[in-house]
Amino acid sequence: RMTAIMDALLRIDCSKSTSERLEARDAIHDAIRKSPGGFERLNTIVKSKLREWYLQTVLKLAEDGVLPEQSALAADKSTQSLPPGFLLAKSLNNLASSLDDMGEYRHALHFYLKALEKTREALGEQHANTAASYNNLGAEYSGMNQPDKAIEMYEKALA
Repeated sequence: RMTAIMDALLRIDCSKSTSERLEARDAIHDAIRKSPGGFERLNTIVKSKLREWYLQTVLKLAEDGVLPEQSALAADKSTQSLPPGFLLAKSLNNLASSLDDMGEYRHALHFYLKALEKTREALGEQHANTAASYNNLGAEYSGMNQPDKAIEMYEKALA
């Protein structure tokens, strides 16, 4: 879900912007076209700023324990019988996965660790979802070129 939002933000194309006053829009577009890099450079700047804003917003919400996905999961009848804390763990795991997809590996690792903590609290050390959390951490450490930590997590997943 978060990746879909980010994808939508990154499809922004400033050359398609509009104004109530046609002459104002044309003047602005002409100025942009004449500037170094034109619309391509402007799109890059806007997308970068939107990405930063979105990432900071989501990280703040996650640190506050408020993830939009949680309410959607809580409304799903199939999840209502799950132990308290598990929905937060699942949301944190999904956030970590989205951050990983965005190349934000340090942030992803942080939230994979939080997801593991919440999963262990909700389901215990021997649950399959806890093993999956260890596996996710192993994959993250592996992707961050930390093989010793990756192996440690993979071993815990198999224990």
